[in-house]
Amino acid sequence: MSDVVSAPAITVRPQAKPNDLQVLFTLAVSPKKGFEQLGVEPRWGWAMIVGMSLTGLGFYLQSPAIEHILVVQTVAQNPKLASMSPEQLSHAVRITHGSWLPFVVSYLKGAVIDTVVMVAFAALSKGKFPIRAFWAASVNITALCAGLGTLVTGAIVYLRGPNSFQTASDLRNAMPSLAWIVHVSHPTYQALASFVTPFTVWGWGLEICAMIVIAGISPAIATITTLLQFLYFSLRTADGWWMP
Repeated sequence: MSDVVSAPAITVRPQAKPNDLQVLFTLAVSPKKGFEQLGVEPRWGWAMIVGMSLTGLGFYLQSPAIEHILVVQTVAQNPKLASMSPEQLSHAVRITHGSWLPFVVSYLKGAVIDTVVMVAFAALSKGKFPIRAFWAASVNITALCAGLGTLVTGAIVYLRGPNSFQTASDLRNAMPSLAWIVHVSHPTYQALASFVTPFTVWGWGLEICAMIVIAGISPAIATITTLLQFLYFSLRTADGWWMP
């Protein structure tokens, strides 16, 4: 009778779950895989911290230029103020370098609006609409595109110096955009063109991918959803783009 040799037991270790920062990096290099991960386990904590930090720093770098623009506008509206010193003018328009804080709140508001729109269109299209997954997707997309975009814009503005910007349009056009190629005179159309930057185009692509992967809807509906959000945010910035 032959001896029976039992095979050694194989221990299968559970695969480690990616942390928030790993998911954020995955979304940047492999969006489909990243959104599949968010669909299973929504993760957004560190993405929000990263995004709000980048946004705050970007606007902090822009705040001297914003202050300069408001001083120029104040003097143009009231020529008598031209005799005041720069320090007195700064005090008159009540701008400080801490004024970038409201933009962090604006970042959060943008993520909420983005989530609501994606959930609404997913529901109307009879797709899946897991709110937690869409919220996580929105926060991660905003961290990558709005956060990095604001930081790069802030760096450009800082390097050029505040005196290079006399109007809100000047500041809006600091980042390379469609407005550099298509020249229009109407302020609303100019705002629309200036909103089409490398970072916003990247964000549109990520949002379309999120709608397709998480909601399971058609690319056409996902694209329409993204375009409507583009119109909302760009028109919202047309009158005074730095105001939250």
